Amino acid sequence: MKTLTIILLLITNPIFGVTNKSPIPEETLLFEIIYKGDRIGTLKAERFQIKNKMVYTSSTRINTTILLIKKINVRYKYRVTYNAGRLRSSKVNIKINKRKPKQVLVNQKGDDYVVKFSDGKRNKVTDLIDISSIKLYFDEPDNVDKIFSEQLGNFNEIVKIREGLYKMVNEKGNENFYHYTNGKLDKIEVDGGMVSFEMRAKE
Repeated sequence: MKTLTIILLLITNPIFGVTNKSPIPEETLLFEIIYKGDRIGTLKAERFQIKNKMVYTSSTRINTTILLIKKINVRYKYRVTYNAGRLRSSKVNIKINKRKPKQVLVNQKGDDYVVKFSDGKRNKVTDLIDISSIKLYFDEPDNVDKIFSEQLGNFNEIVKIREGLYKMVNEKGNENFYHYTNGKLDKIEVDGGMVSFEMRAKE
């Protein structure tokens, strides 16, 4: 009985127990990544309220073989923080096959943003950012004409095609199409250059 009491004290103590775990997400979204009819990966996106900050995270895993010879193993992780409706910081970690991992960091400095790439390059963004790519999983981008890319460190153009359908174009001219129903994201058609695929929401 004494041992049980000690265990209960430990797991309810903020230092050791459940109260010190990551906050429970307000919303969790799951997507399947489909290539030529086959499921090749998954994406999980979550949204947390932490005091006066809104934190968005996403984790992507892709494992497939392209053209029967090229194996692709991809891992993406995003963590993006907003406060008072403005982007404050973001971190993107990228791992493709056995290549050296890449990281992109964005931090607000005064009225500007500093973008740092793992290869040493830097970029400054002078426009305030109130919507970035990770938000598209959770919110329909109505009345928006540009979206900040946490991965590329710049803005992409976004155009409303019709009700619930939006086209986003990056600096390379690749077009991604976002499909929404009643404000909920159903599907993304992704133009990856050499490879195109779909991301479909799981019920």
